[in-house]
Parts: sequence; C-alpha cells; structure tokens
Amino acid sequence: MSHSRRHSPITGIAKARSEKWFKQASNQVLRQKQKKAMRDDPDAAVLPVRSRDAVETWSGPKDGKVRFNPRKDSRLLRK
Repeated sequence: MSHSRRHSPITGIAKARSEKWFKQASNQVLRQKQKKAMRDDPDAAVLPVRSRDAVETWSGPKDGKVRFNPRKDSRLLRK
C-alpha cells in the first residue's frame, strides 16, 4: 500500500518495535498474583485489578507514548 500512513500523531518514546512479550508477561504475573490471593484467603482477598498493579510498567521496552507535531515531524507519520 503506497499510501499507508499513521493516522494518529502518537508514537512510543523508546525505539522498541513492540512490547507484546512484555504485556503477555505482565498479564501472566497479574493472573498468578490474583490466584495466590484467592488461594490464601478468598473472603478477605484484595485482588490487583490492572497489570500495572502487579508489574512496574516503566521497566518495559517502551516508556510510554508521546504526541508529536505532524507539521514539524512529517517523517514520523510513515509506518
């Protein structure tokens, strides 16, 4: 597709191509912590709800996302 381009001016801060493996691993840790909390005391269990409650998200391959000005950085609009 010769006219393929990015539709939103948002990009990752680091140069990692993907963080799929990190998301899979953090969700696995979340599920393990939830199961352990339910096994220990099911009545008084306070479960972690989000994966960021179980794993530090800043230790991942991308340090979040940032918006950029498409007029200044037109090269970032390419996929």
